[in-house]
Amino acid sequence: TMLRGMIFWVVLLVRRLDSLQQWRWPVKAEVSIHRPRVVPCARRMRNPVCGPYADESEVVLAKAKVSSSSNGMEGQAFVVAGPRRDVAPISRAAVMTCGGLCPGLNAVVFEVGRALRGYGVAEVFGIEGGYLGLERGHFQEMASFFFSEGAEAGDSQGGGGFFRPTKKSHNRHNLFPYAEAGTVLGTSRGRRCPREMAAQLRKKKIEALFVVGGDGTLKGAKELCDAFPELRLVAVPKTIDNDIPLVDRSFGFDTAVAAAKQAIDAAVVEATAFP
Repeated sequence: TMLRGMIFWVVLLVRRLDSLQQWRWPVKAEVSIHRPRVVPCARRMRNPVCGPYADESEVVLAKAKVSSSSNGMEGQAFVVAGPRRDVAPISRAAVMTCGGLCPGLNAVVFEVGRALRGYGVAEVFGIEGGYLGLERGHFQEMASFFFSEGAEAGDSQGGGGFFRPTKKSHNRHNLFPYAEAGTVLGTSRGRRCPREMAAQLRKKKIEALFVVGGDGTLKGAKELCDAFPELRLVAVPKTIDNDIPLVDRSFGFDTAVAAAKQAIDAAVVEATAFP
């Protein structure tokens, strides 16, 4: 009986070892890392914004496929976003909105402009009318869109400066851009000539451009990068569909759902009242 028990435990141990051998962790991994386009810069400076800073060696795994037969793993990954310890000095930047409207556009534009001031960017411009306005060279100081006369854009960080409602404003009692609907920069639709837009940016000596828009806008941004390789372009995806990979919640989604819910509730009440 003791011999049988020993044989039983030996057989069980061998089977366990076989199972672990078959399902061991893959030793071969091939991960495709999508890196942002880097513009060469001869001079860099220490980031004026306090850390913590993002580690450029860290990535976010977007998709992974493991094969048990070949003991390998394939995946796609993106470099972690966030402030870097060393940044390229920029003296002139611009912000623009394109395509359809989305809740929160003015808040995004305002915060981008304020963050650029924090990074030491001397001049920040707003481009009126999307790609059409860029093609025609409609640049204006960012402070003129948000602040009353005599107030500087940098004052917003210290609490000074009041939001100036524009002629397009629906509510002229707003004191801050978060409550303002639409976009103070204006917008437009349709494809424009990348070479003409690049020429306007070069003429204004813009070193960095922030583009807020959807699929079509981002395709136009790619064409603009091809026409202006030395431009530092940052694309801010704009959608109320909340369908951006690796993003938990896109800006404007909650507001759009809340507005749609009110309309649906009203329709339901109307329909039940007249069966």
